[in-house]
Amino acid sequence: MEFTHLCASFGRLEQAELTLYPGLNILEAPNETGKSTWAALIRAMLYGIKTGRVKGAELPDRQRYQPWSGAAMAGELELIRQGESVTLRRVSPGGGRPMGEAAAVLSGTGERIPALCGPAPGETLLGVSESVYRRSAFISGTELTVDADAQLERRILNLVSSGEEESAWSEVDQRLRRWQHKRRYRNTGELPAAEAELQAVRDALRELEEKNSRIARLYEEKNRLTAQLTELETELRRHNRDQRLESRLLAEENHRAACERAEAAAERRRALERETARFTPDALRRLSEADTALEAAEAAAAAGAERRQRRQTVLEALRSPEKRPGVWRLCLPVCACLGLFAGIPAVPRLLRWLVPLIGLLLLSAGVLLTQSRKRRLRNAALRQAETELAEAEQDLAAMNARRDAAARELAACRNALGGKDDRSGAELRIWAEARLSACREAVLTERQAWELADRLLPPALPPSADDALTGDTRMSRAEAEARMTETRAELEKTVQAIAYEEGSYAHLGDPLVLSTRQKTLQEKIAGLTGEYAALELAAEVMETAHARMEAQVSPLVSRRAAELLRGMTDSRYDKVYFDRELHFTVHRPEEITPRELEYLSQGARNQVYLAVRLALSELVLPGDEPCPLVLDDVLVSFDDARAKNTLRLLQELGRQRQILLFTCQSRENRLLRELNEELLSSDRI
Repeated sequence: MEFTHLCASFGRLEQAELTLYPGLNILEAPNETGKSTWAALIRAMLYGIKTGRVKGAELPDRQRYQPWSGAAMAGELELIRQGESVTLRRVSPGGGRPMGEAAAVLSGTGERIPALCGPAPGETLLGVSESVYRRSAFISGTELTVDADAQLERRILNLVSSGEEESAWSEVDQRLRRWQHKRRYRNTGELPAAEAELQAVRDALRELEEKNSRIARLYEEKNRLTAQLTELETELRRHNRDQRLESRLLAEENHRAACERAEAAAERRRALERETARFTPDALRRLSEADTALEAAEAAAAAGAERRQRRQTVLEALRSPEKRPGVWRLCLPVCACLGLFAGIPAVPRLLRWLVPLIGLLLLSAGVLLTQSRKRRLRNAALRQAETELAEAEQDLAAMNARRDAAARELAACRNALGGKDDRSGAELRIWAEARLSACREAVLTERQAWELADRLLPPALPPSADDALTGDTRMSRAEAEARMTETRAELEKTVQAIAYEEGSYAHLGDPLVLSTRQKTLQEKIAGLTGEYAALELAAEVMETAHARMEAQVSPLVSRRAAELLRGMTDSRYDKVYFDRELHFTVHRPEEITPRELEYLSQGARNQVYLAVRLALSELVLPGDEPCPLVLDDVLVSFDDARAKNTLRLLQELGRQRQILLFTCQSRENRLLRELNEELLSSDRI
């Protein structure tokens, strides 16, 4: 298999292209021109970009090889496989995922090759994983050290010996050790856990036996305290019996007294109700009407008596003798006037006596007429006064009759209401209303007193089971109650102790289950012990088998690495050894014991590592179509002589497989030209 062409936007490479040829390709470029980036691109095209940080790297590959221009990361690799030209392409799908899955097509037709499409087509093309590839065919000057790897070990040991890659000895040994550790590792594992659990089960069974004994003793104490408490309760029941008997007698006496009080209150209430029954609205209305009628009749009688009195006075005045001094008092002045007139000298004598005589006659006639008229008037007035007096007396008699009737009605109402005779009607009405209110309040009070007496009536004590108890009390109530309190406290403590012990007993588990678990654990421990012994025997057998396999495989790698190292160092070192942890030692022909790599210079160590890697690549990579070797600055620490020897070896290896040697020095091309000139000169000779 050969790589023919590379194109990429990768790191500092921007749409850069690289053409490759069969055999040894020395790709010379100054520092920081993308030389190592091309090598990283080849690995990325075969196995993809690691998204996480690689151990020892300053930056993750996805960040380290992000194109400087900001474009998406992409690459293309053309190669020849089984006589066909194949193109691998990778582009970034976006979403922060660089260099997505590879797409493989035939270069001429564009036909898709499904077997080579995916995240790691290098596993199909090269037949190895990335870890094996980086430890064999992909050799970097900064990563020349050969470290242990399970897949590399599997390739070295199993593929060389049996052609199978199912498992490496280290993995099997680790698996056996893990199985052993799973069963017992110091104080951990299934065996110590089972033994500890078995001991815990045994302790639990022993503790169960002890707790069972304690619980039995506690139950005995509980029964004793319960019997004692029952006896004290019986003693208190006897006290209750005696107290109930006294209470029953006292209650019966109180009941009789309460019944008597209730009956007296009921009798008072009935008397008040009877008295109150008289003060009906009709009776009060009759009393009010009788009192009003009496007052009206008395007022009318008083008015009639006054009118009769006035009529009597008028009649008496009319019946008294008539007094006539008034007429003579009138006649005297008239006679005096006539005498004066008769004594006037100028008046004739006849006229002097005639005029007074006529005057006196006229005066006498007037007086007589006046008295006659007055007598007639007086008589008429007397008759009218007598008539009015008779009418007034009749009216007064009727009024007195009505007054007497009203007085009798009022007396009847007073007698009906139980009033006193010396009270007036208004006073009696006021007294009746006050008495009615007082009776009503008294009835309410007596009813409440009766209800209270009936409600507070002590009930008759029902029969009790304590009444049938026999025997006398043996201690006082206070002593019995004190002893009962102490007994109950002790009983409560005992019950709590029983509950605690039974709870812890239940927490320890069922004895039958624990016994079964003990038997199961014993069987499990026996089985685990047998398995542990079998695993230990298997580990010893595997150790022996691996030692034998290592004795067969190690010489193959050591012999080929020694041949390559002899060619690089002009036979300064003739042998290379390594153990299962890939610790290397070298041997000089003039020395007896091998020398560890720590005693060599950096250049010599790198030459050993390069020889071992080249030997591993020949051994572990498929040989039907060798994959190209990628060497990145592997000759930096070599001197000119050893670098020239190494180029000679690489030139010979290039006849079998393609080799890409990236370098930052012009020395490699110069040394390669010298080798070619020497080869041409030797061919001429």
